This record gives sequence, C-alpha cells and structure tokens, in this order.
Amino acid sequence: MYNEMETYLETINWTNRLKRELPTIEEIINTFPQKKRLRILDLGCGPGIHLTQLAKNYPAHEFEGIDISEDSIKYAQSAIKDSNSEISFSKKDFVKEPICEQKFDVIYSLGNSISLMWGEYLPTETFKKISESLNNGGRLFFQILNSENPRKGYWTSKIVHSKDGYEIFTSKRFDPDLTTHIQHVDFITFYKKAAEEKFSQKVNTSSWYLPSTEELKNILREYEFSEIIFWDSYEKSPLRPKESDSLLCYATKTVI
Repeated sequence: MYNEMETYLETINWTNRLKRELPTIEEIINTFPQKKRLRILDLGCGPGIHLTQLAKNYPAHEFEGIDISEDSIKYAQSAIKDSNSEISFSKKDFVKEPICEQKFDVIYSLGNSISLMWGEYLPTETFKKISESLNNGGRLFFQILNSENPRKGYWTSKIVHSKDGYEIFTSKRFDPDLTTHIQHVDFITFYKKAAEEKFSQKVNTSSWYLPSTEELKNILREYEFSEIIFWDSYEKSPLRPKESDSLLCYATKTVI
C-alpha cells in the first residue's frame, strides 16, 4: 500500500505555504518585545513543518505541537531528532486531554484544523480550552474556511508519483447543509499502480459546524478575547463574510 504521509507531503507546495503563512505568525511573535522567552503552541500541527521552521528562526523560544494524528506526530518527531531547538510534538485530543500546566504566549492553528476539533458542535469548548491554555495578554491566531460562504463541490489535488510506484491524487467533496449549518466533507484518495488502468479509492468523512462571524466573535468575547480582527487572506484584507473563501482571526486574551 502507498505511504499516506508521503502522499500528503507531496501534494502540498510547502515552500509556497511557508512563504505565505509564516510571516504573519512571526509578526505575532514579534509583538512581545519585552519577553525574551515565549511558549508557542501549534494546534493541529500535522507533520510539524511550520513549527520546525519557526523553531529554527527563533531558537530562544519554546515550541510545542499537538495533533490527533499519530502518523503526523511520528513524522514531526523524526524530523527534529537531531535538532537542538526547544521543540516537542505529541499526539493529543486538544479539547478532551490536558495539555500541560504551563500556559502559552501564542497559540496558532492553520489549515482549518480548528474546525475539525469542534466538529458538529458550537466551538464553545474549543475556545474555552484555548483561553485556559493562554497567558493573560497571549495571542490567538487561526485560519479556517469561511462558514458564511461554505465551499461546495469538489476540490482536487495534482497527481503524485510515490516512491513505491503508485499514482495518487486526492479530492475533497464539500456538501454543506445550510439548514443545520453543518459542513459535510468526503476526503477521497484515488490510487493505483502505474501499470493499472483504474484507480481504487479510499474515503474518510468529516463534518463541522458552520458558525457565523458574529457567533465566533461572541464566543471569543465570552472567553476573554479582545481586539478581535478578521481577515480573508494573509495579505490582511478585511473579511467579506458572504464572499471570502477563508477566514483568518487574530485576537488577544484580555489582561485581567
């Protein structure tokens, strides 16, 4: 069988992603000029590409990545085996499991990971746990798909040629239920040996609640976040709730 982690890594242009996404996280880290050592959490870190690069760029800080995928965490841990940076990865269910006693200064979550965490329910418990895990004055940054303009139909990747002789591509089928405000998604992997005529397929399904921008803002305020800003891209253009494909949020936990 093909290597799923290898396939995932090959379907993404990591150079472009890091060039587009890291500067915003670095800007957030740089908002703490008086604090010499920060604790930074990548929530839903996947294979740890972003966090590993940040640890190289900021060797004085402490970094932690958590993800529910054991394969992702194993890959991330193997990639930092010989690293001298203060960085660790662990497999955890963020909402259900304790993180650690020491709180973080920055928590970020990319690639719609946080929507998968709250699933079909209001994201109340997710943001409650994030707030409890942040120091006063801590920063939260996350990127999700815009719920008020939910994706519909198929989004397909390029074909990847794996080292073990497979041709593989992935497709996501988005099927939002606007009555219940639930997004249903089929994650489909098509694969075949190069000599075969037809692709086989593997399907995983997931669903998550589609909160409005106002719901998100109210929940964040309930859990002590202020200075809440919504963008529609890493260029920081203002969110257009009925038009933007993505939603990026930057918020500060209120100092009490």
